Amino acid sequence: MDNPPASELRYLMGINEGPCFSFFLPTRKCGVETLQNPIRLKNLLRQAFQTAQARGIHAARVREILTPVSDLVDHYEFWQHQNEGLAVFRSPGVYRVCRLFLSVPELMIMGARFHLKPLLWRAWIISLQRTGR
Repeated sequence: MDNPPASELRYLMGINEGPCFSFFLPTRKCGVETLQNPIRLKNLLRQAFQTAQARGIHAARVREILTPVSDLVDHYEFWQHQNEGLAVFRSPGVYRVCRLFLSVPELMIMGARFHLKPLLWRAWIISLQRTGR
């Protein structure tokens, strides 16, 4: 999915079955630099595992939740078709991958809800650009 619409953001805001993992990373669109994209995600996944274990979540449970995200690391074709940024949301019942038209800082947040501030901020900027303000 490209830049999530407002309805998708509202849906993600309503999720409260944790743990909720939110991953944000800037991505490269072409050339050799695209090889950095999966490395960035792999580093964020490592951080997610460490954070979850530090909060007492069993490693097998974390692996179960994060396997779909981990599978992206080795998906070569996926990384060849990026925009400026990527957001990935994963909880026990939700898995969303959003290619973003604006760059985002590299970030992993684990909580009871998804961390959506980077997307809400960018949605506001895009709405301002469209209205010419």
